[in-house]
Amino acid sequence: MINVILDKFYRKDGLSKLLQPINGTILLGYSLGLNLANNSSWEGAKDIFSIIKLRYSFAAVGNTEFGTYPYLGLSVASPYGTLNGIAFGQFGNDALTWETSNKTDFGLDLGLLNDRLRLKFDYFKNDIDNLVFSEPVAPSLGVPNNRINKNIGKSLNKGFEIEASYDVLNKSAFTWTIGANLTLMSNKIVALPNGGADIIGGSSSDININPNIIIREGESMNSLYGYEYWGVNPANGNPVYVKGDGSLVQGNIPTGTYVGFNPANPSELGAASSLSAATDRKILGNTLPTYFGGFTSRMGYKQFDLNFLVRFSGGNKVFNATRRDLMNMNLNNNSTEILGRWQSADKPCDGITPRLWASSNPFVNLTSGASTRFVEDGDFISLDNVSLGYTLGSFLTKKIGLSSVRVYAQAQNVLMITKYKGLNPEMETLGVDLNGTPISRIVSFGINVGF
Repeated sequence: MINVILDKFYRKDGLSKLLQPINGTILLGYSLGLNLANNSSWEGAKDIFSIIKLRYSFAAVGNTEFGTYPYLGLSVASPYGTLNGIAFGQFGNDALTWETSNKTDFGLDLGLLNDRLRLKFDYFKNDIDNLVFSEPVAPSLGVPNNRINKNIGKSLNKGFEIEASYDVLNKSAFTWTIGANLTLMSNKIVALPNGGADIIGGSSSDININPNIIIREGESMNSLYGYEYWGVNPANGNPVYVKGDGSLVQGNIPTGTYVGFNPANPSELGAASSLSAATDRKILGNTLPTYFGGFTSRMGYKQFDLNFLVRFSGGNKVFNATRRDLMNMNLNNNSTEILGRWQSADKPCDGITPRLWASSNPFVNLTSGASTRFVEDGDFISLDNVSLGYTLGSFLTKKIGLSSVRVYAQAQNVLMITKYKGLNPEMETLGVDLNGTPISRIVSFGINVGF
């Protein structure tokens, strides 16, 4: 006999962040599960498989994470000199509705060796409609931040999830369970308004972030957008970039202008050229991880317990703008990376850092936007949490009138292994690391008391 579980539901959701007439939305969902382990045809395999379950589910879900009251027209304080005043802070949009995620999942659950080994496999697809974006508008319209919140896009997330847990030991005095999970995911913008026109600046209204990202059909959400850096001209220390047509251009530092570059004759300054924000910028990488997961261990020996969590993530790029700012040409607060600067044709050093030229930071380091010179892999492995505890025996707790007492020591953000040159690749905002707040390493001691 095969156990079949079928669920179907309708749900009406409301959200106070949106205008009342649009506030109620009916969402549909259903799921189907088949437990094959109870089928008589699997009788001979029960010593191996305790669970064989096939799953399918679909659900329409409203995404609520798109800011606070984005449909309202808001005003903010705007003093003029010593005089008080108000000004528009957000342009309203009464037609704004929430994003809808249509989530589909196919799964397989397996239990083996009397459930000592548990496995889950999932394929998921998430079609997101009515994406809420801050669409750029012409500055001449006088709209705050030159952006209006609109439902203007579609995106697609899909991938695989694998989860496993295993009871290594399950004795009366000693227990040990380990677990691991892995998610492989891709994200793609499926549709944009205005004939699929790019949204330069992405979904950010932060002027320090949005020059470096873009939303483009066929690419990942908020991809990094900027210039491709070739390296340093070994003859004169000028920075060299790859233009949109594949040709090379060097920034002539003494004059602050762009000229052609010929690698076969680096000492020659070519014809006058340019580095155009309109035609020479390109996608520099996706800012969303393409894989992530973790590993856990829970161990108990008599009244002691030891647990830890290791987490990993990668496949994404980070624009390290903090690193760029530490290479400034004002000769203050520099990182040691500036020691690799070009010094002469006989001593080009690291081949990445141009020559020093006082007060030329915007030109030499291209502070107006991202470049591959400062784009790095965001991959890391992190020992996130370690805890050691001791639970008092019941004969002691009963004497003091308590049901349980556990003392513990715990450490968080213990260790990170990464090739990222900044403090932490997770300090980014939409793929841009600009003077973010470091994640603290915390050691704590405590006691849990049950009454």
